[in-house]
Amino acid sequence: MKDELKNLGSDVTEVVIRINSVGGYVGEASAIYQLLKEHPANIHVKIDGEAISCASWIAMAGDKITIAEHGLMMVHDPSTWISGTADDLRKEAEVLDSYKEVIAGIYAARSGTDVEDVKKMMSDETWMTATQAKDKGFVDEISANKSKPEATNFKAVHIANWQMENIRRRQQLIEAANA
Repeated sequence: MKDELKNLGSDVTEVVIRINSVGGYVGEASAIYQLLKEHPANIHVKIDGEAISCASWIAMAGDKITIAEHGLMMVHDPSTWISGTADDLRKEAEVLDSYKEVIAGIYAARSGTDVEDVKKMMSDETWMTATQAKDKGFVDEISANKSKPEATNFKAVHIANWQMENIRRRQQLIEAANA
């Protein structure tokens, strides 16, 4: 992400970030969020399908956040996989608590929601439709689903016909080999 943003050049005034993700690792998400926040261009985040887990708080880096009408956003407590001693587990729990504080602060600052309410949402693993995300201040606007012009349907039909033709050819080869 760092290289991608750097390669845009200094004259770019708007960057569009498209998200459709189930999330990932907190450390990576934190770095992506920070890179977007520090970039001088206006950041427009577009959630095309879903922004779940870390992807939902990367979205918070947007100066403007748009979610598809059918989009979903989910917030939850950070989690981890760990093995070790009881002391190891207690230390990791403290790390997770620290992550939760940081992430809840990001959601609260962007949405205007009280940080304690955000923490409850995270603990409850809250799924939001586009309308719910907008009503709670997690996104700025909802993009309406638009009908595609008929020409785009031609490609889908063409692909289906091409696939059927390949199936017919394959069947012909099998029949010829068995004859």
